[in-house]
Amino acid sequence: MAEYMLKMLMQVLINFSMGLIMALIIFIFGLWNIIQTYQPSPLTALFFFVTAACAAFAFVSTYLFALYGAAAGGVYGLVKMAETNGRIEGGPGGRRNIRGGRVDRSGGYQRQGAWGDQRNAAVDQQQPFNPAGTGGTGGTIVTASDVTSLALSSLKSFSKRHKVISTSYLYGLTTLLLLALLGGGSKLTLDQRRNYNEIMNTIDLQAEYSAASSYNAAYANYYHSKGWISCDAHCQHYKKISERRKAEWDAIKAEGNARMSDAKSVAGLFSEVGVGEVTDSFWGYFASGKQFAKRQSMWDAMFMGFRSMGRDESMAEYMLKMLMQVLINFSMGLIMALIIFIFGLWNIIQTYQPSPLTALFFFVTAACAAFAFVSTYLFALYGAAAGGVYGLVKMAETNGRIEGGPGGRRNIRGGRVDRSGGYQRQGAWGDQRNARAHYQ
Repeated sequence: MAEYMLKMLMQVLINFSMGLIMALIIFIFGLWNIIQTYQPSPLTALFFFVTAACAAFAFVSTYLFALYGAAAGGVYGLVKMAETNGRIEGGPGGRRNIRGGRVDRSGGYQRQGAWGDQRNAAVDQQQPFNPAGTGGTGGTIVTASDVTSLALSSLKSFSKRHKVISTSYLYGLTTLLLLALLGGGSKLTLDQRRNYNEIMNTIDLQAEYSAASSYNAAYANYYHSKGWISCDAHCQHYKKISERRKAEWDAIKAEGNARMSDAKSVAGLFSEVGVGEVTDSFWGYFASGKQFAKRQSMWDAMFMGFRSMGRDESMAEYMLKMLMQVLINFSMGLIMALIIFIFGLWNIIQTYQPSPLTALFFFVTAACAAFAFVSTYLFALYGAAAGGVYGLVKMAETNGRIEGGPGGRRNIRGGRVDRSGGYQRQGAWGDQRNARAHYQ
């Protein structure tokens, strides 16, 4: 698992590097066209081009340096933590067990002599083999109750350490429950609905559509008349027409948006119109995040399958890696969708012209509700995955016990359990053989 996570970290860093470098190259290639639209002098255009390109290059480089530094720091911290845990687990206990004894093949320690051999034989019959090698003691069986108690204790400690996140989650969860019980926003009265419809009907959609069509046609003429890095007199003529059509379209859109904002102010931010618009925006981003996760998982399944065939990995290893990759993809997609929704939420709120306190309260409430929904969705997704893996592991253990049970009971008669997993018969010849094996 550690190798897989390290490989995934390297793959994520490579993907981010390729994506940002390609975005930087596309931006630099399109920068000159933007500069030409302002008709600057050649020196001014060259100076602005170099400055903007260097600024973009510096920002992307700093972002990648920070990303690589954070990844290297995280890996270094995990390595140091693993080294510290290894020293704590293998230090004092190992030294105490070495005194007066010898190292057992199972990883524990046994005393020499006849009495020590008898004691080890008794321990072998009473306690099962511990694959972890912790001094011959029996292995611990992890049950579902242990996992549940561990999850609850971890959740409790996290809530105590991060009170702001826990409070935001609980507040958002309460908001979601209220929305589910009371419905999406307050209903409009007859007067509010009549005023809202009257203002919305004054928006000239046909004029906006005609202005958009005129601008698209003018821009197409300008685009086909210009060169790669030059624009002659013929091109400048179409460019002026395109800019004029763009200004007309922007003016019509601004007037339509102002009238729409007046209509929304009549309805109110907490009305069914406001809550419905915010809800539709969230569901749109949420669907986009899931679509990203599904598309990315499809490509990961194909490429990881090719790598698994080249490494002769088993189907169980491939399925486990694929499950981890699907969880990572869904986490990335939904978290990015949540961030984009929160950034665009304030623009939606401003169109309803609310008071500052009302706007702030609605923003915090909607952001907490979205955070609670995405967190609960991811918790359920991870819980279902963990439950499925746990069920498969328990099923495999049960099948292994059923297949090896009767034979194991027949082998126990007249002998004792060996630490290697087999069975040995007792007796003088057997004791001599075991004694010779201990010193080999």
